[in-house]
Amino acid sequence: MRIRDIKIKNIKIISAAILMLLLIFYIIISGLFGAVVYIILLALTFILALITFIIKRYWKRSKRKIFRILKLITLSLLVLTTATVFVYGNVTVYRFVHDSGELPLGDRYLAVIVVDGGSLIQARELLMKGLEDNSSYATQISKNFPVISEYFLTNGAFTAFGISVWPSSSVPAHTGIVTGSYPRNTGIIGQRQFDVETRKHTSYIGLGILSYSAILSKKTKALCEYFPNARSVDILQIANRGCSLYIPGTPHDEQVVTRAVQIIGFSDFIGKFSRKKEIPRVIIMTLPDIDHQTHNRLLTDEISINLYLKTDEYIGKIFDVYKEKGIFNKTLFVLASDHGMGEVKNHVTIDNLMHDMRFDTFQSLKWMVVPAWGSFEANFYVGSRYKFDHSYNSVSLWGGNSDALVYIKGQIKDEQGKVIEESWDIKTTDEMLKSYSIGGDNINVIERLLEYSPGIGLIFTNPVENIFNIYSSKGQGQILERHDKGLEFQYSIISGEDPLGFAENKTIAPYIENKSWLSDRKWLDLTYYEHYPDALRRISYSLGNKDSATMHIVAADGWDFTPYYVAKKVLVGSHGSLNSQQSFVPIMFYGPGIKHVEIPYARTVDILPTILKYFNISAENIDGRALPVFEDESKNQ
Repeated sequence: MRIRDIKIKNIKIISAAILMLLLIFYIIISGLFGAVVYIILLALTFILALITFIIKRYWKRSKRKIFRILKLITLSLLVLTTATVFVYGNVTVYRFVHDSGELPLGDRYLAVIVVDGGSLIQARELLMKGLEDNSSYATQISKNFPVISEYFLTNGAFTAFGISVWPSSSVPAHTGIVTGSYPRNTGIIGQRQFDVETRKHTSYIGLGILSYSAILSKKTKALCEYFPNARSVDILQIANRGCSLYIPGTPHDEQVVTRAVQIIGFSDFIGKFSRKKEIPRVIIMTLPDIDHQTHNRLLTDEISINLYLKTDEYIGKIFDVYKEKGIFNKTLFVLASDHGMGEVKNHVTIDNLMHDMRFDTFQSLKWMVVPAWGSFEANFYVGSRYKFDHSYNSVSLWGGNSDALVYIKGQIKDEQGKVIEESWDIKTTDEMLKSYSIGGDNINVIERLLEYSPGIGLIFTNPVENIFNIYSSKGQGQILERHDKGLEFQYSIISGEDPLGFAENKTIAPYIENKSWLSDRKWLDLTYYEHYPDALRRISYSLGNKDSATMHIVAADGWDFTPYYVAKKVLVGSHGSLNSQQSFVPIMFYGPGIKHVEIPYARTVDILPTILKYFNISAENIDGRALPVFEDESKNQ
């Protein structure tokens, strides 16, 4: 062996050793912060590098050109993937370590806990058990919810009547909490949505969630983006843009809480050596188990009840860690849910209704085998632009699951009623829908849908700006919107009975009959306890975005739009509806500077502006308002 070969060999060994040390270092750092996903990424780096070495070393030379090309392509892809994984993991760790600033309110912390699908109204009997009477929930500790009672109900600010955005489905509903805005402004329209301009379908159920941050409007800020220099951690909360560290994690409450405890504990451990305050200033997490469970079991099921009880225990564990680290009395805690849950017994497959009207409909999902744990869409097939332009004339997307978005191509007809142009680039008006040429006939699409199935409850359309029509089998209503003196709405009955049922309320009826223009807040005051609470704002602000559908559809009570090939094995609970059962959620605050008060009602879009007001930060392009929960009365103005 020549001396030159020995030197080259030593250089390779030294380089490999340095690489291994770097990998071990970053794996340890990632592990200390509880970021299992990044441990996996960095371990994957080593595995990829090892595979690259093995292929390079043992894939023998071949005289056939095709094998040499294949080897080169394989090695190139492996090197590129290895470098990407390594850099991504390192950048993530660096960003987390680098963010170490204070929050605007000195020496304070923020913890936001979102219990997916949780409802104090649905857990009312559990809450009241053991109390002297049903009116003492705000003064006595509940036996079943001791932590929530002691801190949020008897010493904090709360409401059981928080109103979700519509659709009241997880993805748009979580987005409303973290951005303080409705789908019109966030661009997150539903669980699945279609971009007419680019002809692109996105399902957030599965790998499509990777597109979320790109689709979320750049004009809208998420929670962590308001604290750019403070260390922030997001555990399983989808609206994670701007956070120092995002941990997708395993979708189970115990794992989420474990990760939170690890992050706080190990960050504090590092701080003892760095002599800095390393504990994350902001932690936002989602507890998903109640939602997953109550989709597949009745709300009165023993397992579902135990999950509610367990949630209180998990919140107690989080509180204990904050107490142990001496920062409990310096932390603003926010506890909320994204949507409620309603029991369903009937399902209607929206794709089938469209096919029966002879539409060539793109379907977001079609399974022959349904996994027991629910839906996961890999988005491997999303439909080509060519097919959307030349094959499909409608896109029907079910939500989560009592909501649906239906997109239909616009048509231009000549004087004889013959279609001369049909395109996604033509806005589909109500007039088009009421005389739509399909299968050699003109049909009223809205009437057909309402006639086809009792599962179709309400249909919303937005034919022109600031006009929103509401159709049901009973009649048609119309919402008008204007901004002359702030946000105002007018609501009227166009034909038949009021589809929202507001006209049956003697207090509301005169405003409808007189076509009165009332402020958004006044309509909220009038309708928050109706069957469709706060409907005018929620309907109008689900529309008006470039990705809004031609028709936004709400299932009738007791129904959802889960396709037959999914619903036959799972799903007896549903959300996504406009009704109170699926829309009401708890919103609670506890911490220094928060007074003890029960708020009669609120909106989930009010959560972020309340947090920002607490920390003296100005909200930007936001739909919600700060709630009057502060001991400092000047903030409550």
